[in-house]
Amino acid sequence: MRNHTYTTTTRDQTRIQISAKMDQTARLSVTPHLPVELKPSQLRPLAYRVLSKKHGLNLKSTGLDVLAAYIGRAFGSDWNTRAEKFLDFLARQWKEQDRGLFIDGNALKPVIQEVELRHDSIYGAVGTQQQESLSLDDFFKVLDAFSQPLWTYNAPKKHFDLFPRTPSALGNRQSLVEMFLTRYHMIYHRLSRSDFFQTPSSEAVLTHSKGTIYSISHLLGRYGKTFLLFGLLSKGADGNTYLHDPSGRILLDLSQVQSSLGYYHYGCFVLVEGLYSSSETFIAGVIAHPPAERRYASLDAYDYIDFLGVTNNGSRNTIGRFDRSLQQKMFTEELEQTDIKIVILGHEIHLDNPKVLLALDKTFAKLDSDKEEIPLAIVLIGSFTSSAFQGSGDSTQYKASFDNLEKILKKYPDLTQNATFIFVPGENDPWATSHSSGAIRMLPQRPIPEIFTNRLRRVSPRIIFTSNPCRISFFSQEIVICRDDIGARMRRNQLRIGANPLGYQEAEQADKENRPANPEKEDNEMLSATDHSQHNDQFKPTAEVIEGRRIARTLLDQATLSPFPQEITPNLWDYYSTLWLQPLPTVLVMSDATSPSYIVSYEECQVSNVGSFLGRHKVQWCEYRPSVKEVSRNSLMV
Repeated sequence: MRNHTYTTTTRDQTRIQISAKMDQTARLSVTPHLPVELKPSQLRPLAYRVLSKKHGLNLKSTGLDVLAAYIGRAFGSDWNTRAEKFLDFLARQWKEQDRGLFIDGNALKPVIQEVELRHDSIYGAVGTQQQESLSLDDFFKVLDAFSQPLWTYNAPKKHFDLFPRTPSALGNRQSLVEMFLTRYHMIYHRLSRSDFFQTPSSEAVLTHSKGTIYSISHLLGRYGKTFLLFGLLSKGADGNTYLHDPSGRILLDLSQVQSSLGYYHYGCFVLVEGLYSSSETFIAGVIAHPPAERRYASLDAYDYIDFLGVTNNGSRNTIGRFDRSLQQKMFTEELEQTDIKIVILGHEIHLDNPKVLLALDKTFAKLDSDKEEIPLAIVLIGSFTSSAFQGSGDSTQYKASFDNLEKILKKYPDLTQNATFIFVPGENDPWATSHSSGAIRMLPQRPIPEIFTNRLRRVSPRIIFTSNPCRISFFSQEIVICRDDIGARMRRNQLRIGANPLGYQEAEQADKENRPANPEKEDNEMLSATDHSQHNDQFKPTAEVIEGRRIARTLLDQATLSPFPQEITPNLWDYYSTLWLQPLPTVLVMSDATSPSYIVSYEECQVSNVGSFLGRHKVQWCEYRPSVKEVSRNSLMV
């Protein structure tokens, strides 16, 4: 039997490691060779042999210039014997991120940075194998929304600050005002970091925009011209659709618009390209979600802020950061833990249903049978009762349901001693339904009260009742779990737009294609008509995968778990930062009973919907292996 134990350091030693800064100069100081000035012509034969002949990539001149400058500085006079291994890792990283066939200079820089962090042995540095390992207890944490640090975005300075007020369940009116302004500035600054919007000569996401985003106030008097706008979709008092930004609002005509993949509804921030007419109406030609940014690009832009408070024990009073030395150690730990997995059971685990209890018993027996791979964590997602909890009259039965689960868990001591059990509440669990009287409950949702779970908690100290949504931190990775029927809400509230949407032709033919779901990584093509035409002859995914891509892109591009107005999905205003998806998590589990099961990948973020726990003749769950960052689907006949 494998026990999840690791060589530990003391708390003081860990703090010293965290506070110690190791920049790029310190990393290269361990190299015994002085930097040299390497000309691109000298590097070209080696780069061609490794990148082009071996990996099938095409290196542009700008990419060759960046590589020559970097390799000469990093490897010195010994570059010709050490650079080949580096280029091989670089090509693998480039292809893993689906960056295309052409390597250019601007896109190459963040990839080089990731290779530095993940493959320290290339540089001749002291390996982390010779250093003390990080403690799993310090870097595996389950954080509910009410214990995480709360954040606000400082738009003028383009950085994050701690939430300035004491959070309240009722919320502060200032927090409500800041909710959408904060999202606007976060996404706008994210766009400004994108190569597609940095200079007027950049190729744009949309068809003719040349990368320049105009504010609505700049349109005044400029009739008959084409512009690219960025703002919030909202419904006016007259029932029409408007686009808002901090400078004003403008009436939208969506009758002729084409859209990129995703759902469009009020509450979304969108890029809109179109014509400003003399009637002061913006006639939209193309509409798109603002493209998401990869996790490590965002972390680098924010100077590796510890958003979850892992390095300072969840304190809300200080801002922690992951220094370079700690990042390297965390990456190394992740790669070495090949036997670790996190199991996420399907939602709607109704403990008042005898069939569900029997299915749980068989599932735990299956997980317990492999003594060498006891899961690090098992996530159970509600609702844990089949009918809405209405108050004191349901308390006895609700508590008895968890007592029945306690009897089952006692049969599997290996699981209870080695695995962490995480319970995420659903809409039928207290106190959501008893307070909402049948309306949509507010997010984030508080954990199930201890009064109902006392006996179950005594089975193991590793049983955690957390909020909805919650986050799991595993070294450098972040896993977000949310129980919400968001797919139905998106479909119910999507806007009616005029022309054929870009990227939806696949969906129209998906039902005719009798092919299995493709859980492989999705290509991260920019959203344009030409991009879609490049994929017409490729494998067409099933309707389930296409639906998953629509939901995933909408959520990740919008950078929030709740891209709706308050009247559609009410949120606790002061805790709104706990719903953010920027930086992107490593894994996002959207437990959605109204959408099909899927596993898709977008901008290196794995997005999955595991489906209901108990089907007609089987139970289903997902397994996530952090060492390879892969989510797989599993099932068991019952």
